[in-house]
Amino acid sequence: MARPKPNPEQIREEVLTKAQQIIQKKGFDALTMKELASQLSMSVGKIYTVFAGKDAIFLELEIQFFKEVITGIEEVFAQKLPSPEQLRAILQHYYDYASSNLELYRLVTAPPKVFSQYIGSEFEPLARQELEVALKSMKQLKEGLNQALPLHIKMNTEDALQRYIFLVNSMHGLIINSHSPIFPYITNDDSSLVENSYQQPSKSKIVAQQLENIMQSVLR
Repeated sequence: MARPKPNPEQIREEVLTKAQQIIQKKGFDALTMKELASQLSMSVGKIYTVFAGKDAIFLELEIQFFKEVITGIEEVFAQKLPSPEQLRAILQHYYDYASSNLELYRLVTAPPKVFSQYIGSEFEPLARQELEVALKSMKQLKEGLNQALPLHIKMNTEDALQRYIFLVNSMHGLIINSHSPIFPYITNDDSSLVENSYQQPSKSKIVAQQLENIMQSVLR
């Protein structure tokens, strides 16, 4: 009896899922075609029938990441919340998704290659697709901010841009720093740390307060 032909879409989903798991646990450098094949009990040749190389897997993962960001923001927009609450919900979604996929977020925000490096290569069409979806996600984040900004700030395009840059940088800092072991120990009461009497607040409480601080800073 003939073996059933491999399902390319099934292989694609299995490879992307496993690739993200490897990145999340070991980092991007640990992602190789050999490692994927080993963990999937699949031949390297079978993976190459779907992906032309590691770059293709990386670009597909980036596309998935930005699509998830877009979907979450669109769901917030659909709720028709008042502008400040809408922006708060967008930032919470962005933080939650990026934080729960931290290593992929690190990869997306510090990629091994950028679009210009793919021009003229076999990966250019996929890289262009990744660029387009990344720009769309950033456009939606900017739109969420613009809807919440006071009118006099909206009219000043340079001021609005600087606030957007501040927002992106602040969110990046929060996402990365909230995974540091010292994150809950930043306090004005240094003596309590020395005496080991510091009452550590929950991480979620600190994150919520920092998100609120970011909100107030960009809107004031």
